[in-house]
Amino acid sequence: MADNFSEVTSQSWFSRIGGAIKGIFFGLLLIAGAVMLLWWNEGRAVRRIKALREGSHVVVPVGSDRVDAGNEGKLVHMTGLAITGETLSDAEFGVTTNALKLERVAEMYQWTEQKKSETTKNLGGSTTTTTTYDYTKNWQPHRVDSGQFKHPEGHANPLAMPFQERHLVAGKVTVGAFTLSQSLVGKIGGAVALPVTSADALPAPLKARSQLVDGKIYIGTNVATPQIGDQRISFKVTGATPVSLVSRQVQNTFEPYRTKNGALVELLQVGTVSADEMFAHAKEMNMLLTWGLRLLGWLLMFAGFAMVFNPLVVLADVVPFLGGLVGMGTSLIAFLLATPGALVVVAVAWIVYRPLLGGALIIAAGGLVVLITKKLKKRTPAGPVPMPAPVATSAPVTPQADGAVPYGIDQRPMPADEAIDGLAPQQVGAFQRGKVQDGEGIPNTRMQYAHYTLVGAKTPGIVLGVFVHLSAADAQQSLAGQEHAPTTEQRLNTEPSFYRVPAGPEGAEFYYTRGHIGFLVQAWHGEQELNTFMAAFPY
Repeated sequence: MADNFSEVTSQSWFSRIGGAIKGIFFGLLLIAGAVMLLWWNEGRAVRRIKALREGSHVVVPVGSDRVDAGNEGKLVHMTGLAITGETLSDAEFGVTTNALKLERVAEMYQWTEQKKSETTKNLGGSTTTTTTYDYTKNWQPHRVDSGQFKHPEGHANPLAMPFQERHLVAGKVTVGAFTLSQSLVGKIGGAVALPVTSADALPAPLKARSQLVDGKIYIGTNVATPQIGDQRISFKVTGATPVSLVSRQVQNTFEPYRTKNGALVELLQVGTVSADEMFAHAKEMNMLLTWGLRLLGWLLMFAGFAMVFNPLVVLADVVPFLGGLVGMGTSLIAFLLATPGALVVVAVAWIVYRPLLGGALIIAAGGLVVLITKKLKKRTPAGPVPMPAPVATSAPVTPQADGAVPYGIDQRPMPADEAIDGLAPQQVGAFQRGKVQDGEGIPNTRMQYAHYTLVGAKTPGIVLGVFVHLSAADAQQSLAGQEHAPTTEQRLNTEPSFYRVPAGPEGAEFYYTRGHIGFLVQAWHGEQELNTFMAAFPY
């Protein structure tokens, strides 16, 4: 029997019209789904980045050699060798090893189906579709249901895989004096192949029909000419490995750390990685996921608009060439609607989650809408066509090289010493200083964070970061390299250097230098609180 088949089907123009009209409903559902996805993604992204920023400010470095009760409930960073005393065993194949994880990889030789279709439009609006089905034999990790094949005759696969994949994980994994939670153990990667070197441990019935090939167990008659239903089994193992983790210490183990916005923080990477590097990697992964979901949302919206306009294409397909032109036009319209549409959804979400950036994005979307309107509008020679509104890409930035410095900081005295009590006074106006924490991440820089609470308030509203650099140039360079929300004022690489963010993801923010010392003031409750604090701050 041949291993490839072709069939030809036709669809009338009236049938296509009916399908296209039904497609309008599904197109509207896609657009609605895109809106919900984009909105949810922006909220998720902001909650995640706020959680990571909070975590990076409060994380405490600890050693793995002993459990310090003083760190109970804190977010801690620890590095050490993850080990276990347990032996993992796959009894069906007699594979036993001391490891954190043991994975059985099972494959079966099966028929697979590949489908390829080509559709031709005919004069009058009907279509002719030629579909080719190709059947090949290859190794697959899961059972392929041949009952779903277009031509199952002669291409039958076994009803089940005798041996399937399996994952074994040690119940107790330790790093020094600590025991890792199962959620942290699950994050440990780096599995490597574990070759099977002997078939002696195989059960007798299995051993009789098995052979070892390149460290794998082949179950079948002839490895050179495998038959449908033959299997090959291999193993992967994760042994003792150095890990770095960020999690909440609970006695001698860990659990995810819950931040102020309710998000959970728990990080693990294989190897020796600093806390700053781990948070930077987590922020990068969050950004990649955010942009990936934005692209998916835009694609869903584009597909939805394309389905809404598809009846116009089918109507014009009475003459195939005309249908092609209409199809290009409707695709362009779908693109021009989906792009500002997605921007508007993201911008409205940002107005809720990131007010400053959201306004800038609304302006950008408005500019695109104006551009689309002008492009689609029929032009006449009876007067000039106005240009579209400018498209803003970010909030306006006003250089202040020759203007007034915010809060008159250039007129205030320079810090007299480097002691934290001098740089971050116990009392700043109506704000009382609370806990002071050490930070890390900038080479050759002493970093400390002080929390200030307004008299009468229950929770801190101001976080003051104090960065003592080796020189004024180092302080200015560090400020210039910071990532932050769009600013309204900034001046870089001079004394004093500064930037000010009236409303960012962390509230209002003002970062400036005085000599070799940098001050980062974050007001979680907004610009008014920032102004009140800076009016009383001595430097």
